[in-house]
Amino acid sequence: MSTLQKTLHNAVIRILRPLIRVLLRHGISHAEFSDLAKMVYVDVSEKDFQIKGRKQSVARICVLTGLHRKDVNKIREKLESDSMEVEQLGRAARVISGWLKDEDFQSDGVAKSLPLEGENSFSELVKRYSGDMPVRAIFDELQQGGCVKKNDDKSIELISDAYIPHHSDEKLLQILGISTADLLNTLDFNLNKPEDKDSRLQLVVDYKDIPSSKISDFKNYSEKEVFILLTQFNQWLSDNGADESSEEELHRVGFGLYYFEGDIDVIKGCNDEK
Repeated sequence: MSTLQKTLHNAVIRILRPLIRVLLRHGISHAEFSDLAKMVYVDVSEKDFQIKGRKQSVARICVLTGLHRKDVNKIREKLESDSMEVEQLGRAARVISGWLKDEDFQSDGVAKSLPLEGENSFSELVKRYSGDMPVRAIFDELQQGGCVKKNDDKSIELISDAYIPHHSDEKLLQILGISTADLLNTLDFNLNKPEDKDSRLQLVVDYKDIPSSKISDFKNYSEKEVFILLTQFNQWLSDNGADESSEEELHRVGFGLYYFEGDIDVIKGCNDEK
């Protein structure tokens, strides 16, 4: 085994350990995980590893993935009839963005307090920017996140534009998929960066000599500072989003930060060099 292969194997083990813990806690067996992995292998090899100017063949997918032709054909049929896309956690955030940008719901960039029903109401805002989500579901989510409150006159007031999803199990699992994929996509881009492209920012601060008595202090300090930074980023993105008349191609962009802690010991089986 080459040094590069060994390093990649160690990286895969590190990635899989926390993922397998999540899967086991939620009753996902090895067989089910294996089926999902096969599906993604076929999907990625078909979409991202085509030979330029040629349609991807079943034979080439078999060569790339090591799967049998029968399995590849079966998986391709499933992929054609069943989307693998994950719904983005954007509906509540889009409502806030519309509240701050749409002249029907704001004045000089300041969100108005909105009546629940009627013209230029919270219900109309939700309908315009959240798709088909129920008004009560959006209100509950924003209220749970500390973004809105209901005034004595029953109007809805925006009190914070920094939307952080409520940590239900379902939403945390959605975040697991979206945020982990975003980080890995950034790393993959940097590993295979085209010569004419700038690398994408990926930084980490990692100290191994912090005493236990200081962990809580750093956790509180970092959460406070990061919240300020993300609020600034959120405002910039809100101010620079395309309006409805824009004909430019649209892209999803963002910035993720997270706190971590753990033992100093090297993960068994990874054989990392210090």
